[in-house]
Amino acid sequence: SRRTRLKRLGPGGSTVASRGKFASAMCISELGSCGAAGTLLPQHDLISKKGQQRSLKPFALIGLLAPLMMLALLRNGRDSGVAQPGRRLRGLVSTLRHAINSEVEVTVVETFGDFGFTREELFHGMDDKAVYAALHLDAKQALHDVKDVLMKRTKAANYIIAKSDSVLDVHGIVSGLTIKISGALNTEYQVVAFNGHGLLDRRGLPGGHVNWSFRGFFEREGMHVTFLSRDEAMARNLGAPSD
Repeated sequence: SRRTRLKRLGPGGSTVASRGKFASAMCISELGSCGAAGTLLPQHDLISKKGQQRSLKPFALIGLLAPLMMLALLRNGRDSGVAQPGRRLRGLVSTLRHAINSEVEVTVVETFGDFGFTREELFHGMDDKAVYAALHLDAKQALHDVKDVLMKRTKAANYIIAKSDSVLDVHGIVSGLTIKISGALNTEYQVVAFNGHGLLDRRGLPGGHVNWSFRGFFEREGMHVTFLSRDEAMARNLGAPSD
């Protein structure tokens, strides 16, 4: 399949799209145990505490994701207009079970700018598995929240979050990021906040919020989006930025 990602920057902060494959690294981290300062716990206490921490991990994740599940269930029911709560609930439970049992790593790499964005900031403190589950349960809301963070920090005119097989060509970049999710989801997003004009093209590729999400001054024709600068938008009376 085709893969397109922002490879380098041209003059004036413009992007040059290039095609290629990306590799994701996967790691597993576990909670450790320690006693008070200056103390050494007996071996059986260490084993017991580690066991308790491991056993509490799934329950902590369930507590974090339960509100997301209920919110997604209510939103999906309202949007569809069809009463199928049992089927939706089974799907949400399946997603939660998969998130708990899967190995997931989410990494954020800043490719342009110096804002120091992190996974914790972009996803409001969620851990790797919670990010994975949020994107499956309600990708629209999860990526909407990421755009809110970008907008608050960068004050740019336009924002794109799109999978790496998308074609991007944007100008006047303020911030650029790559979000890599390895393991259960194994995907990569290109994220860019910019002030100039640009385009986003996913013609012939799957749509939906899990594949692309954008905000700003734009004109859309199917799976092709043209972005305008603030001045161009004012000249066309486009009004305020929109999702």
